[in-house]
Amino acid sequence: MSNGYIKLHRELIDSKLWSCSDATLRVAIYLLLSANHSAAWHRRIEISRGQCVRSLTQISEACNLSRKAVRYALGVLSRDGFISMDEPFGAQQGHMVTVCKYDAYQTADGERGTVGAHEGNHEGNHEGNHQGNTNKKNKNEKEGEEEKAAADAAPHTVVDETQNQVPAKPKRFTPPTLEDVSTYCAEKGFTFDPEAMVDHYEAKGWLVGKAKMRDWKAACRNWQRNDGQFSNPRQPNLDDITLPGEYG
Repeated sequence: MSNGYIKLHRELIDSKLWSCSDATLRVAIYLLLSANHSAAWHRRIEISRGQCVRSLTQISEACNLSRKAVRYALGVLSRDGFISMDEPFGAQQGHMVTVCKYDAYQTADGERGTVGAHEGNHEGNHEGNHQGNTNKKNKNEKEGEEEKAAADAAPHTVVDETQNQVPAKPKRFTPPTLEDVSTYCAEKGFTFDPEAMVDHYEAKGWLVGKAKMRDWKAACRNWQRNDGQFSNPRQPNLDDITLPGEYG
């Protein structure tokens, strides 16, 4: 593909493509350079004028862009109608990419009169493929938007392209109020005195041993299991009680 040349019509400046990012414009020009000038066969696959078979890896290496950047650029070009893409033939072969207005970009003004007939023949020969490309184009657009939305909805990690993802810091413990503990105990049917538990841990600075408490609800469950130890005071011995009038 190192021989020959392509034409860049001045109408390109007035198109949506011209306002795209540098990476997207680079991918678009690469696909124009890679598209067939005339129909040919590749591994028993017919590749028409304005088409090429390329994988994400090939485009990434040729344009010196990451695979993520290439995937995003292809989504933009598909959405804007610059290209359409078929499903991949395989991991090694890549996608069939069609430059939708290849003849418009590669035909001089004096040759426009013959372009209509050529495009009519081309569309007649590939009408079925064009409909399939349109459906797959819509699918690729939707997948591109879903991937972008998923990336934007990840607030718990700090992403650095040169480093691994850094997990977010754990949430700080907030001591519960007496009302919080009372409500939780009522919901669970616990029988211990919530106020006794809150007073106990407030006196200890909400420490469990030497570590800061992390889950006060778990502490409530432990307190319930040890209810007899923490909340049942020793009952007085009736033999130690002196009744009025017993002596004297």
